[in-house]
Amino acid sequence: MKNLAAQVFIVLRDMFFDKAGSPRKFDLREKRNTQDDPFDEYIAASLDEKLKDLGVRCQRSSGPLISPDMAVYTDAGDIYFENAFNNPDAIIGIEVKKLERGTNGAVARPTGMDYNSTPPCGKIRIYSSEDKPMEVKGYYLFACLEQDNSGQYFVSAMTLCDGSILNDDFDLYMQITGSREKGINIGTYGDGANRNRPMLIFSNPLGSDLLDHKISLISGVDLGEKFGGIRLSWRFIRKDIQGADHVFFTYLDDRDLPDGHVVIDVQEPFPTPRNRVSETQGRGKFRLLKYYKELNALCQKKTND
Repeated sequence: MKNLAAQVFIVLRDMFFDKAGSPRKFDLREKRNTQDDPFDEYIAASLDEKLKDLGVRCQRSSGPLISPDMAVYTDAGDIYFENAFNNPDAIIGIEVKKLERGTNGAVARPTGMDYNSTPPCGKIRIYSSEDKPMEVKGYYLFACLEQDNSGQYFVSAMTLCDGSILNDDFDLYMQITGSREKGINIGTYGDGANRNRPMLIFSNPLGSDLLDHKISLISGVDLGEKFGGIRLSWRFIRKDIQGADHVFFTYLDDRDLPDGHVVIDVQEPFPTPRNRVSETQGRGKFRLLKYYKELNALCQKKTND
């Protein structure tokens, strides 16, 4: 098996779910600071350990504000660097997006989630050990991470998806992730600055009922009806702003599909806001409680008396 995304998916399936498809419990160390991410660390270390016998390594990013969170590549990956994007069997990047489950039982932000400063994309930029820029295939790992009463963690839904199903505009990706001019010397004393940081919203695949409470792989490549213990489950179809259809292939582990499952085409599988408008909302208003209104009226009366 050469497809790196499929190899990663198979490892993740057995890391986080048992044979029956139920979530496995696991421990995470405590966070050291706001930007620290033990879950990403746990995934990267586990993938590196479990894939190395296949000649595949997983390298985590060197810092908290670096994208992607990790890269998975073959030991012979250097020979593919000149044409890395066209060799997803040799190297891919993975960004991890964690979600919570609300008290209503649904995954949070189902109609879209934040991608602060870095839009999702099927092509992403990383750098070689010689600091040369290279484009590689981008994948996004969405995980609904929950915690039980004993403090142990478990993943109740997960999908590893080709970034192209979220966005395939590399020019937008480069425009947003490149250097920007910030506003300086602002405010009364001139010591303020405006970073002009883009705040983006794109689809949340786990908002789809089809993918919740499952672990899935969304591939831009047709791996066939069956591939190394995984099976085609649905074909997701997205229509771009020019009206062209883009087809993606969604796989589940054989053990997670019922007998007789029929593969169907699903148009626009991810929920979106019904009434999105271009105007942003202002900051929320702080309103005094009615009690304070009555108290103020009483004070005014006493003053007048």
